[in-house]
Amino acid sequence: MDFPPTSPAQPASLSPGSLSRPRLPLVDVARGLAIVAMVIYHFSWDLSFFGLIGTDIATAPGWRLFAQMIAGSFLGLVGIGLVLAHGDGIRWRPFLRRLGLLIMAAAAVTLGSYFLFPDSFIFFGILHAIALTSVLGLAFVRLPWFVTAAAAAVAFALPDIASSSFFNAPGWLWLGLATRVPTTNDYIPLLPWFGCVLAGIAIARLLLQRATLPAWSGQNVPGPIGRGLVLAGRHSLAIYLTHQLVLLGMLWAFVQVVQPARITPFQRSCAKACIDNGSDAATCARYCSCASDALTRLDMWEKMSSNSLLPQERQQLSGAFRQCRAGAERPAP
Repeated sequence: MDFPPTSPAQPASLSPGSLSRPRLPLVDVARGLAIVAMVIYHFSWDLSFFGLIGTDIATAPGWRLFAQMIAGSFLGLVGIGLVLAHGDGIRWRPFLRRLGLLIMAAAAVTLGSYFLFPDSFIFFGILHAIALTSVLGLAFVRLPWFVTAAAAAVAFALPDIASSSFFNAPGWLWLGLATRVPTTNDYIPLLPWFGCVLAGIAIARLLLQRATLPAWSGQNVPGPIGRGLVLAGRHSLAIYLTHQLVLLGMLWAFVQVVQPARITPFQRSCAKACIDNGSDAATCARYCSCASDALTRLDMWEKMSSNSLLPQERQQLSGAFRQCRAGAERPAP
């Protein structure tokens, strides 16, 4: 997806047979917008993870749709980039270099997420999907656009018509034909997401065929925001790999300073649930205060927020909550 700039001595030409492959600022801007959206989503997820907001970002329908739109835009741009870079012949050396970087980055994400979230680590996320679909997409970059569009439709439809419990085995979850969704913090299986890459390839081939892309080949994007988006688009992989380290580190430090702020939303939701179950407000206040103290004492805030408690930890926490309940219901002296 990185294209060398057009040589000053050679005019920009984006026909399928062109030897020059100028970098299109509009594609960089689109990728930069996707990066900004991704950072917004991950920052919101982090706030939810640390209990700093009441919304569960991982399960809220609107936020899930937002995340899917971000992933789809990245993969669609992968397809467009494959055509622009290799539509008139595969440039194996830069392709393999970028593929190697993607594979190493995906492996780093898997390893890092395993240490941070062992019960929901990322085994096939967006980087894994980009690496695999980049390889598979090469077979389509020179086909007629309508053939690739038909293949995209098949890829989108297959999970609905061909899913089976056979594919629930761990070794097949990457394919996307399972009947269950695995517990993981980022899951972008081959199907239906390969359809986004194929759609991007088809769109780029259609535009090339109609000679519409040369209008995009200007080298200047006006304004600081436009230039910033271009810069972000050109360094999307580096931003992806580093932004969560920065965000999580900053929020972790913040939470250590203002730990009590995290207890308030828990106590609010705890008190509501307690009152809904028929207890009086005073009893619920005592119970929820005790429960939040137990979470702090046992250092289980993060694990409870991410639903990653081990069975023995759940048992330990349940015992602490039972003691809190018994103490809250005991008549005051």
